[in-house]
Amino acid sequence: MEGFMCHRFAILLVAGAVSAAVAADAKKETVPGQRTAILIDGKFRFVPGAWARYDVLDNVKQERYELTFAILDTKKQKGKPYRWMEIDARLEKQPRVVTRLLVQETPDGPGEMADVIVQVHGMTAFRVPKKFYQNQKDAAVAPAAEAFVRKEVERRTLQVAGRQLAAILVEAEDRKGKVIRAVVSEECAPIGVVSAESDEIRMMLTDFGLGAKTGIEGPVLNFYLWLMEQMLGAGGSGGGGK
Repeated sequence: MEGFMCHRFAILLVAGAVSAAVAADAKKETVPGQRTAILIDGKFRFVPGAWARYDVLDNVKQERYELTFAILDTKKQKGKPYRWMEIDARLEKQPRVVTRLLVQETPDGPGEMADVIVQVHGMTAFRVPKKFYQNQKDAAVAPAAEAFVRKEVERRTLQVAGRQLAAILVEAEDRKGKVIRAVVSEECAPIGVVSAESDEIRMMLTDFGLGAKTGIEGPVLNFYLWLMEQMLGAGGSGGGGK
């Protein structure tokens, strides 16, 4: 059996303006609105311009949202290859959010994060303070939690958005021993997931392709300048749209 591993990757998605209390007590800063997707280790591919869109159902919060993963340009940092990737989130009752992450490009998929930029629809984009994602103990962007696949169930051919995919049905367990059922395919970069389901999350690939472009528009502010802008009611004119 091929050695798959399943990751739960906590995605930084700001669902609205950060509370004014953040400015009063910087040590207690939090970034609300995280959403979760299921990633399969070993299936992530850094294909330039690749994008894939998913419908996601959160059974715990009883909400649906759409996530689009995209691979963008490369950047060398300290002699290591890094890649910009974006996660475009469209929620039912909250503003659209684009999260741009600079991650180390490794054979196993995204490595450490070196930069994170967020844009809520209708607001100026801002750069997230590193302490939100580099201190694993207190990170607002949590590290991946691994779960090993117990078995490869079967190989199958599926059709998504009018295209056929060679796929594999697998079963896995997360760290809490909860079962995750997933269908994976290397043909739907970047994350290689066709569908995945646990007791808490269900996600389904709806479309994929090449030619991804950034969804971040306009200038990118320092986080504290961005907070000041919100407090002053400037709001910004960024659209965060692709």
